[in-house]
Amino acid sequence: MKVVKIALATLIMGVSTLSIAQNTEKRDAKRAEKAEVAMKTAEQRVAARMEVLNSKLGLTDAQANKIKTAMLEREKTRDELRAKYGTDKKALKEKMKASNKKCREVMMSTLTDEQKTKLKELHKKQKTNKEAEKEGKEKSKKEKSDVDELEESEM
Repeated sequence: MKVVKIALATLIMGVSTLSIAQNTEKRDAKRAEKAEVAMKTAEQRVAARMEVLNSKLGLTDAQANKIKTAMLEREKTRDELRAKYGTDKKALKEKMKASNKKCREVMMSTLTDEQKTKLKELHKKQKTNKEAEKEGKEKSKKEKSDVDELEESEM
């Protein structure tokens, strides 16, 4: 009986180690991606975002130019604020609100009703994906705590 318990505990620890290792690899990949995005210039970030907006919303040249100008102004303001406030996220968030609002107003005044609907759907989809990602993180944390509890109870 003891041999079975030891074998079971060893198996559980092995499986949990593998799942933790996989989560670490995913997390490291996401961190590298975020670092890569942070290293891009304001122009590069806007170009990437405009590419997505053009493909999803079918912007005209006039719309694209107007939105690109507003987004570029917002990104440059963000860079300045990040340099000024550094790690003070609360102050940074408050200062960015005005810049974000101005950019959003330009976008909404430029887009057609159909494009606005598509943009709202795109935002909902992104929000859903982000929430699912958070749930995945919480789930892996819960699984890790369950494994810890199991290990403690076996001792």
